[in-house]
Amino acid sequence: MRISQLFTKTSKSAPADEVAKNAQLLIRAGFIHKEMAGVYAYLPLGLRVLENIKKIVREEMNAIGGQEVAMTTLQPRDIWEKTDRWDDKKVDNWFKTKLSNGTELGVGLTHEEPIVDAIGSYLSSYKDMPFYVYQIQNKFRNELRAKSGLLRGREFLMKDMYTFSPTQEVHEKTYETVVEAYHRVYARLGLGDVTYRTYADGGIFTPRFSDEFQTISPVGEDTIYVDQIKKIAINEEIYTDENLKKLGLRKEDLVEMKGVEVGNTFHLESKYTDALEVYYTDENGDDKPDKKEIFLTGFGGLDHDHSLHAMTAGPDGKYYFNAGNAGPHMVTDKSGWNLRSGSNYNGGSPYNNSNKGGLVSDDGKMWVGGIAMRVNPDGTGLKVLGHNFRNSYEFTVDSYGNMWQNDNDDDGNRGVRVSWVMEGANMGYASADGTRRWQADRRPDQSTVDAHWHQQDPGVLPLGDNTGAGSPTGVAFNESDLLGEKYRGMLMACDAGRNVVFAYKPQTNGAGYDLNRQNLITSLSDDEVAVAKSSVGQEEKTKWFRPSDVVVGADGAIYVADWYDSMVGGHRMTDTTGTGRIYRITPKGKKLTTPKINLKNTKGQIAALLSPAVNVRNAGFVLLAAKGSKAVKDVKKILSSTNPYHKARAIWLLSNMGPTGLAAVEEALKDSDPNIRITAFRALRQVNKDISTYAMQLSKDLSPAVRREVAVALRDMPANASGDAIVTLAAAYGGTDRFYLEALGLAAEGKEETLYPILNAKLGAEPLKWTPAFADIVWRLHPKAALSALKQRAASGELTADQRKQAIVAIGFIKDQSAVDAMQELLSSSNTKVKEQAL
Repeated sequence: MRISQLFTKTSKSAPADEVAKNAQLLIRAGFIHKEMAGVYAYLPLGLRVLENIKKIVREEMNAIGGQEVAMTTLQPRDIWEKTDRWDDKKVDNWFKTKLSNGTELGVGLTHEEPIVDAIGSYLSSYKDMPFYVYQIQNKFRNELRAKSGLLRGREFLMKDMYTFSPTQEVHEKTYETVVEAYHRVYARLGLGDVTYRTYADGGIFTPRFSDEFQTISPVGEDTIYVDQIKKIAINEEIYTDENLKKLGLRKEDLVEMKGVEVGNTFHLESKYTDALEVYYTDENGDDKPDKKEIFLTGFGGLDHDHSLHAMTAGPDGKYYFNAGNAGPHMVTDKSGWNLRSGSNYNGGSPYNNSNKGGLVSDDGKMWVGGIAMRVNPDGTGLKVLGHNFRNSYEFTVDSYGNMWQNDNDDDGNRGVRVSWVMEGANMGYASADGTRRWQADRRPDQSTVDAHWHQQDPGVLPLGDNTGAGSPTGVAFNESDLLGEKYRGMLMACDAGRNVVFAYKPQTNGAGYDLNRQNLITSLSDDEVAVAKSSVGQEEKTKWFRPSDVVVGADGAIYVADWYDSMVGGHRMTDTTGTGRIYRITPKGKKLTTPKINLKNTKGQIAALLSPAVNVRNAGFVLLAAKGSKAVKDVKKILSSTNPYHKARAIWLLSNMGPTGLAAVEEALKDSDPNIRITAFRALRQVNKDISTYAMQLSKDLSPAVRREVAVALRDMPANASGDAIVTLAAAYGGTDRFYLEALGLAAEGKEETLYPILNAKLGAEPLKWTPAFADIVWRLHPKAALSALKQRAASGELTADQRKQAIVAIGFIKDQSAVDAMQELLSSSNTKVKEQAL
């Protein structure tokens, strides 16, 4: 095209309000048109020059392996909040706008956040790196004074490149590769001889020096000091003796000049990838992250829904998880400890064909069926916390250390339950050794639910709340005040078969808990929930609400996952579209938001510890525990919280923070709240091998729940160390609290023959004159030493039928031939009632 054909013309003058020399000349020459201060349109000649510059830049970026992209100008608020760059007080040159629905957006001023966010969807292996991503795109910055023409505009074209490297060493090499490419760009533009690599302040990007590329010009805004021999410079902003020494420069070799910044490179390190959680893992430091880490293995249930289930973080910083009864579970932890657990349940999968009961683990105990476990984050310290479930979908741990779960029944037996799990408890699905199903052990006068969970057998924990038929799924425990005080301390349990999320406010009752059920979230009326079924018609859409899980979010809201189907169970689905939903539930009229938490300082770590969300508070726990005694003072402040769950979290943490922290935990043993005393004792158990002093102190506690916890802790202590405390605990048993009785049984496990004579001397009497409480204790312990007394009670016409029955059941659980002989004698009794009961 000829110049005469251009619609633009030269001019003798520039706009009166244009003060920048570069803009004045380009406007007069017809290269650009000024729209407003700091905003210029490129006319044909200007655009041709601009395209030639872009061509050179693009060729050099491609030459080093750069991959060109075009990111969006409109930016979502959330990713910028993650890096703390949305707030105008932090970044003051944003242009922002809103959609018609009120959603806030930013107009791109740079692209670190969106680039990293996008890369996170694709980066998975060290083999993917290093790589270079760049774009040539308009940027928008709300400059306070836009008086430098094209040198500092409010809208301008920028080439921005981002490199991703697997190691620091590789990063340093790629960084220098980019720097060399920049030098080639300036050389090809005819600026090579007057453009210097200039060390400058890293600003908000990096604590290291950044590298500016400054072109010498009398109109430059920056003052730089140039070493013309070395071809490097230093910006006035970091021109100090200390920095000159670091950079190997001498004042006498430097010449002061004015420069225009035409490029910049930064060492961003992992600032943005950390904030946006873009990682790859590296197990052994060899920079090869693709090797899969096997944390624990050996669990049964391959291709089976009665297999390994959910994992959560406990208030002690350890991991809690569970598995169903598709075994055997033959697991070795990282320290070499072996779990061996199984039962007679086989089937449900072609791989579940070698399960068996009667297995003994390295702790000498026979764990059966479905199990709940705890393990240290490094994979050591595997410990079974409860066993003999059928198939608990999930269990959760509150900040006191209480464990809660639901469990499914054999289909059609209306025995679904929601339960508190006492440490070490047998939950009663199979026989105690796992070799028989419940049907084989059912006695003639037992209800289906009692038989199903062996509720009338010694050594089995009460089942909790029997919810009837259903398909129990996820559970969660809310400890936050954000939903309102009435919801604090609320256990939630999903039942997909009943279209409902149940809610409980567990209330301590003796050594156990009352679980009074309410329908918290449902698509049905209460009457309909009571009779809801796992399979409904295609048209009954109100009955397709199938809650599979529930959690409390970092904002304090309740989140419910709904797989939405007319069918539950049997590995089937009828929803051909695969529709699902996640619901967020908050109080009406209350806006809950996720707080910004800085995990790099103590204040932020404590905020995380107090979060409603389990994963967030675990992050706070881990970081604060690592600080040890340095953070004790700040953590102790939480002990004055009005939220008892917050106090409990502080106690667990303080037990891991050295002598000063332990002293605070020991002081909490005297707290007026039994739950806090229980928490303190549990925490001390985990860090002290010798708990005898604490046990004796609390064995006389007024709270049955506290005494229960002492009993549980005595299980693995020999009789000579625990006997006095067990006798004290037994003397406090009133004869009506089954939870307390089961805890006594655990305390006496393996010590029954030694303890019985002592207990009999202190609490017993002639066999026919035993108190109901002592009769319960003997029933629960059923030692061989008590056989003669039990036989006498079973055959007595002076006792009630229930008292004789209790004695007969106790004899039935004594594993010795002498007990078999005694039962044969009872079967031969001339007393018809005794004979019938024995039969």
